Amino acid sequence: MTFLFFIFGLIEAFFWVSLEEVRFEVGYNEGYVSSDEILGYATTQRGPITAKKYHDTAVVYDVTYSIDANGQHLSSLDAVMNHQRCIVFFRDSLTFGEGVKDHEETPYLVGYLAQIKVYNFGFRGYGPHQMLAALDHGLVQRIVDCMPRLAIYQAFVRHVARVAGLAVWDEHGPKYLLLSDQCIPLSEQGIQS
Repeated sequence: MTFLFFIFGLIEAFFWVSLEEVRFEVGYNEGYVSSDEILGYATTQRGPITAKKYHDTAVVYDVTYSIDANGQHLSSLDAVMNHQRCIVFFRDSLTFGEGVKDHEETPYLVGYLAQIKVYNFGFRGYGPHQMLAALDHGLVQRIVDCMPRLAIYQAFVRHVARVAGLAVWDEHGPKYLLLSDQCIPLSEQGIQS
């Protein structure tokens, strides 16, 4: 098992290094993202959201995301799901399903295969600090209407920079101070971000 994680890590590292010089332009609906008091930023629109990504003039993807009333990428087929148990996903654009159709994103596929309801708290550029803030401020508890069997967060090395506040798009994201065995929001310490 360790060998597989090592191999997948090498493959991911290869693609990050080899694609470092490729420049992409992404376009979304007007007003798709705005500031959020708890998470730093979040989607403000509900319903269908279109996203197009270009490499020079070539279209890389042109997709529509279904965003539910809670601002999440719709990830469950309610008609066939077991509502007594569920799985909660956190991470960034990969969990959100950036560039793929609703029925192609990871949380949806897990829910479909396991016949279980899933919640997708992933979003573009998010890191562990958004997950902690969503849990800390009761956002997850407010949205999730069943007892989660699992909470899944897939980390990768670049999340360290995000949680350290070094991501240029996330300057207003949640910030925490690690004190021995607990994380304290900086706002509770009287420190402004």
